[in-house]
Amino acid sequence: MGRRVAREVVFKYLFEKDMNKELGFNRDFYSKREDILELEEAQVGYVLDTVENVLINIEKIDKYIEDSIEVWNFERVGSVERALLRYAVYEIKFSDIGVEIIINEAVELAKRYGEEKSSEFINGVLAKIAKK
Repeated sequence: MGRRVAREVVFKYLFEKDMNKELGFNRDFYSKREDILELEEAQVGYVLDTVENVLINIEKIDKYIEDSIEVWNFERVGSVERALLRYAVYEIKFSDIGVEIIINEAVELAKRYGEEKSSEFINGVLAKIAKK
């Protein structure tokens, strides 16, 4: 199973966290959920580490996003788009994964889970962030 499936799980966890601000992140709890049990061991580590690190660095990540949105106020960005941007910006700024791969997978998830124009919005914002 590839990292694409693991990224989808990361997105879902971040979306869930965004929808329920009171929800904390407990590695033990998340490591026992059904969606993560279907992943390979390396992917489980990737998911848990990524979600945890996004949450640790969320202020920096949100600042990158806010600085790259021209017309929109960050609070107006939908929860799906916010979760996708957060994981993708984390990977762009804090990992050594190829930017093209990160953007492509975020755009594909936006097409699946977002609104009609979500993928274009995600692509534009991430392209700006990648150039900085």
